[in-house]
Amino acid sequence: TFVMVLFVLVNTTDPERRRYAWKVITNTISVFMGVLFFSGNNTVMEDFFKQFGFSEGTMVVVHFMHCFVYIAVMMLTIGYITGVFGPNKSIDFSSDVWVYADAMLVNFEEEVVGVELKNIRAEQRKDTMAKMSTTVDEKFGLEVSVKKKTKLKEVAERRNKAWSILLAHMGGFAAIDACGEMQQHSAFRTSPLTAIIPVIIS
Repeated sequence: TFVMVLFVLVNTTDPERRRYAWKVITNTISVFMGVLFFSGNNTVMEDFFKQFGFSEGTMVVVHFMHCFVYIAVMMLTIGYITGVFGPNKSIDFSSDVWVYADAMLVNFEEEVVGVELKNIRAEQRKDTMAKMSTTVDEKFGLEVSVKKKTKLKEVAERRNKAWSILLAHMGGFAAIDACGEMQQHSAFRTSPLTAIIPVIIS
């Protein structure tokens, strides 16, 4: 029943309902993926460091370093995708390109190149303000709709959102685990007042 309700929500005629349905599904999947990846990494990390016989205090530091790794990777990933550094630095994310706008085509949302780009009606009549137009597919001779959009920017935004949300969830779970480990330390577990300190830190 639950799966059928999801099918109804993501295929409803109301675009707002579809958008929010996909948003909830995406965030839910991201949370569970974050839990899965963090739990696996955390188990391997604990088994690795505990074989050296580290003290309680050292293990608390290890858990906090685990959290900081996720935060650092998240910041570096955001910088890389958005062009702060790396090969994307020279990319102009504000440039408009023509893409196929027919959702029934296999190349939907792909950039129009080659002869099809020259066949775009708006380009032929030098209409620089046009956002929608048509072109002729050379292979089948069909006229298909195209639209102008900042494709590189949208792709970067999607990738940035996906990775930042996933790594943020993993960092959040790591912070909760680190503060829980801190609460179990002998210096904090002796009284309710000291046990609340890690809660404030988290």
